[in-house]
Amino acid sequence: MLGNYDGSLDTINQVVHTGVLTTVTPDGKPRIGVAKKSGNKYMNGIKFLADGQKQASMLAVAYGDELVGKIDEFLAKQPIDPQYNRPFARILVEAKLQNNNFTDELGVKKFNNELVITGIWNAPRKGAEVFEYSNSSQEEE
Repeated sequence: MLGNYDGSLDTINQVVHTGVLTTVTPDGKPRIGVAKKSGNKYMNGIKFLADGQKQASMLAVAYGDELVGKIDEFLAKQPIDPQYNRPFARILVEAKLQNNNFTDELGVKKFNNELVITGIWNAPRKGAEVFEYSNSSQEEE
């Protein structure tokens, strides 16, 4: 018989991944706006491709002035891939998996899963026994 989960619900569906962050918009820039109800800043139009997941990617969103600003600044500093007209940058994300189901303008029910990014960091590379960071990926403090 299974026991009851006694951990925090804050950790349900939480993931930490290394991979590549990019955008999915035609102009290569994420969409940033302010939610009408809460007044909080949000970002969408971004996609995360997890390491080790062949061609697996998820649309992503982020909320809050500080995090949205951090992601926007990070993406703006990345070189633009001329083939795709968008940045591709390695990063480590902490996120929650979320369902985002909706009915489109034609009345068709759409089922989506997305990552709600809650934190970003420089992506480590695997060393012998510990994670190491290359000098080029570290932010200046």
